[in-house]
Amino acid sequence: MSEFSESYHLFSDRQEEGVELLTRAKLKGYVYPAQNHWVTILAEGSMFQENKQLVRNNLGTLVHYIFAEDHGWTLSIYERAEQVFHYDCVWEEEVDSNYGEFNLNKVVDVINANPVQNAKVTLEELQPLFHITEFEQAFELSPAYRVAELLGMPYYEWLSYEYVKSDMADGDSSNIVEGLVAV
Repeated sequence: MSEFSESYHLFSDRQEEGVELLTRAKLKGYVYPAQNHWVTILAEGSMFQENKQLVRNNLGTLVHYIFAEDHGWTLSIYERAEQVFHYDCVWEEEVDSNYGEFNLNKVVDVINANPVQNAKVTLEELQPLFHITEFEQAFELSPAYRVAELLGMPYYEWLSYEYVKSDMADGDSSNIVEGLVAV
């Protein structure tokens, strides 16, 4: 089985801000405890598409992370309701990247704004992760995982609203952490 992950990450050290965001957006979802200055939010809605209700109600820095192991990955960054960064890399028949709202400096700024980062990341360090041209690069560099790690996001692997909803219904605790809040 291939991994399909989709999550939102609010730059905050307060889980309550994630709960408030879902409540303002009038969405069901799950909010993970704050860790590394990130609050992970799994919101109901169409998978692999921007959740417009969530974004419209965002008051801070919000990252939308998508990883489909056999297909590609996407990263979007929102400041309030404005998308300030978007990158999409697909590896199916060939590797293809979409640089729609591509401002790599924004990713550097978000990474370096996190006080848990020991060293500052540079633009030059990030560029190879966003310029994948071959399948081998995608699998050797693991750009989606590496960027999530650099951002300091604690929860992003095998994670989605659908996974957690199913796990809750089945009594499976694989994606359930202590302090998870259902909204």
